[in-house]
Amino acid sequence: MHSTIKNTIKENKNQVIRFCQDLVKIPTQNPPKENYNQIIERIKKELGNQFDCKIYYENTKPNLIVKWIIGGKKTIHINSHYDVVPAKGDWKTEPFDPQIQDNKIYGRGSADCKSNICVSIYAIKLMKKINLEPSCNVELSFTCDEESGGFDGMGSLVKNKIISPDYAIIADGPVKGINNAHKGVLALNITVIGKSSHAGWPHKGKNAFIIACKLAEELDKLNLKYKDIKSKCDSKLPRVSLRLNPWRYGRGACRLGCVPV
Repeated sequence: MHSTIKNTIKENKNQVIRFCQDLVKIPTQNPPKENYNQIIERIKKELGNQFDCKIYYENTKPNLIVKWIIGGKKTIHINSHYDVVPAKGDWKTEPFDPQIQDNKIYGRGSADCKSNICVSIYAIKLMKKINLEPSCNVELSFTCDEESGGFDGMGSLVKNKIISPDYAIIADGPVKGINNAHKGVLALNITVIGKSSHAGWPHKGKNAFIIACKLAEELDKLNLKYKDIKSKCDSKLPRVSLRLNPWRYGRGACRLGCVPV
């Protein structure tokens, strides 16, 4: 069976690559959260009619659930998101015209996380092809808005109890191997209040910008304190970190998942 699996993967390699390139060509940038329905339709086309597929909408944005029910007592759920961060900066290739160089696909979202969508889909498609039945029910989900918190994506599926698996794998990003932990995020908004005064008499006011700069400098020092704190259950996770963003100013300043430039 092992050789059958390897040969089947090898035979379908070009199909997987073409599918990944097709997904990368669809610019599902977040923001502005565009082309979501288009990519869902492309994913459904690749799945064909072998599996039970259903779209769940949250605030008009689609999340696709794929089920392979074998009548097992347990269910494993594999999730990947289809939105990508905006394609900014200097690119050597066009971000939405994926190119293959040195056995790698270059394009926005090729690693995070459209290749993972392809792998999940072809895992169950090829298992079906060679009549290899899993030992439990399998669910896949392809969700929106992960790059901005995932509240209308995976968050909605969990909150509304659309999924309740026994096991879950988050297939996301270019991480090698399987991690049994997640770094997580806590986002806080801090408002600094000053006191207005005429520029000729600045001593009569309180400059909120200067106060905020001093606060930011002190908060940034916490990174030195956090640098030695690591996960107790997975040593491969990045260390604890603190990132400061001005709320309104600078390119990408309001992006939860980016350092501002």
